[in-house]
Amino acid sequence: MATHPFTTRIDTKVLNDLKFLGSAMNKTPSSIAAECIREEVSIRAERLRRMQASELEAADGQFVSAEAVNEWLLSLGSTNELPVPKADIRR
Repeated sequence: MATHPFTTRIDTKVLNDLKFLGSAMNKTPSSIAAECIREEVSIRAERLRRMQASELEAADGQFVSAEAVNEWLLSLGSTNELPVPKADIRR
């Protein structure tokens, strides 16, 4: 994967923590920071993608009622598990 230089300002505590982690893990503070940024950005981007997909799905106007979901959840692990509920509310 290609990398690109990126400059940011951090406070002293964060810098000291990066140095501490880098020393303990035999990595540079900048590599620890890059790893943390990569993971956090990935998590946030995926969360936003899912939210946007949910909004598009909700715009379609089909929903599963809380009652149907609760009934299904209560059946999980029993000998009589119900299938995943289908949309039973349309707007």
